[in-house]
Amino acid sequence: MVTFSLTPKPIFAISVPQKSDFLSPTNYPGQPRDARGRWTSGGGAGRRKGQFTFGEVSHQQFIKNRDDLPDRFKPFVTPYSESDYVKMGAQTYMTPNGKAGYALTKDKDLISVFSKQPGLGGLGIVSAIRNGAKTLDCYDGKLPQIYRKFGFREKNRGKWDKKLAPKDWDYGKFDSPDVVFMEFGGGGGK
Repeated sequence: MVTFSLTPKPIFAISVPQKSDFLSPTNYPGQPRDARGRWTSGGGAGRRKGQFTFGEVSHQQFIKNRDDLPDRFKPFVTPYSESDYVKMGAQTYMTPNGKAGYALTKDKDLISVFSKQPGLGGLGIVSAIRNGAKTLDCYDGKLPQIYRKFGFREKNRGKWDKKLAPKDWDYGKFDSPDVVFMEFGGGGGK
């Protein structure tokens, strides 16, 4: 007598995602980890330990990297000089690779935020908040929407003043936006 087993073989498998499957600042695919899950040195999807940290750098080093922005972003970042930063008592911060940075004045006004790599600008804003950023100003349009996501709220706005316009401002492309003054209110939001 012959017996048959009718246990079906799976045709495909469905993997239910676990919390650890999602990307987070501490979970990048391919990033080498030790037994505790901490980053180890080297490798990993182009994202290395410390790449996204913002450390204090000299004004000269900051200015060199800030001024290397693509032309389309330059009008939105005030080109302060080293003496301007000194007068404001500003501390300048940047990623080790120079792809993003920001400055904080002694009054904790967030200035000179730049990013040459998608996503790093937001991480810079988070770093600035952790370092005490309280206020900022920016041109109306996309920037206030971005800062709102990180907990900044509009406190005031001013009309465009051609006398204060950035050098080579493209009125055909950017029009004459209001200047939006924002204050950190805590948490992210809409």
